Amino acid sequence: MGLFDFLKGKKKESKPVTPAEEETEQESIKYETKFTARDLKADPQTVKEIVDKMVEEDPFKTFYGGKTAEDFTPLTSRAYKFDAITTLNVDFVHKEKGRVLVTIEGIPLGFLKEEDALTVQQYQEKYLLTAYVYATGGPYLEYDKDKEEVVEGEAPYGLDIFVQFT
Repeated sequence: MGLFDFLKGKKKESKPVTPAEEETEQESIKYETKFTARDLKADPQTVKEIVDKMVEEDPFKTFYGGKTAEDFTPLTSRAYKFDAITTLNVDFVHKEKGRVLVTIEGIPLGFLKEEDALTVQQYQEKYLLTAYVYATGGPYLEYDKDKEEVVEGEAPYGLDIFVQFT
């Protein structure tokens, strides 16, 4: 029996899937939110250290959204160097009830506010956590209409942390 004969084998009968069967308990979103480094009162030096580590470890680095200086026109918006840099290496470490430390790339960022910490702890006990982080700020390119050229600048670094429990 050849490979083709094996793959051609018996067809499985398909049965229609009802909407109730399609969405299982595990697939539905129970809670989602967003935090920023500013919400956690993170030290700017720590944020920069995390961004640097995210950049170092991101295998799909694309700087400035893939744009070069030649791509900028008076209608082009500002493009940050690290705006496409992300990581899934986010942990919520329970220190005690109402106290949760957020670590990114193994680096402690800061503690959630008590209200947010209690919510995260409640959902983390029962549901699957998915969290990812985007780098914000840092070096940027933009078209300066007065100078009629592309200029470089820098904004304070930041982190946007997206959290979802399913």
